Amino acid sequence: MRKPSHLGFKLLILAACAAVMGVWSLLIGFCPIRAVTGVICPSCGMSRAWLAALRLDLRAAFFYHPMFWIVPAAAALWLFDFQPLPSKRANTWLLAALGIGFAVCYFTRLAMFLHGDLTI
Repeated sequence: MRKPSHLGFKLLILAACAAVMGVWSLLIGFCPIRAVTGVICPSCGMSRAWLAALRLDLRAAFFYHPMFWIVPAAAALWLFDFQPLPSKRANTWLLAALGIGFAVCYFTRLAMFLHGDLTI
């Protein structure tokens, strides 16, 4: 028997995360990981990418963080208990593809940042 998804609770958690990130971006305005280590984090540029996307400036959004679109995809997967596709194998491949894509993007951007070709 499948456990209930607790959709209301999940939506509350998503709203709280969005509020914390919004307040952090507005009040603090810097990445704590980068401030401590000097190295970009996997989500550096994500806030600016979403602000650009909300202005419908997709070119700037992809410039700031090419994987900005993964946030709503991951949220949707979480809301649907990671089962949006009919088979378990397809869902596993979908999650793996999203994770690998995000990791490849991060390590590419990290290499560019360390080489001096990426300013965030």
